Amino acid sequence: MSEIVRQKISAKAELFTESVIREMTRVALQHDAVNLAQGFPDFPCPLELKQAAYEAIEADVNQYAITWGDRPK
Repeated sequence: MSEIVRQKISAKAELFTESVIREMTRVALQHDAVNLAQGFPDFPCPLELKQAAYEAIEADVNQYAITWGDRPK
């Protein structure tokens, strides 16, 4: 038989709260609402978007944009 092992976490980690995305997902499910917090597409990704993602990966564009957006090209 297996025993349940409980691990102690740090006092700091115990203060962490659930992510807003998880909370909004739960609320959307409770109310049968459209969940805009998390993407659950029911259609294929357009080929142009896949190609743009591939090109960005190949060019090492792999950082989040600054909060006010990227410069126009």
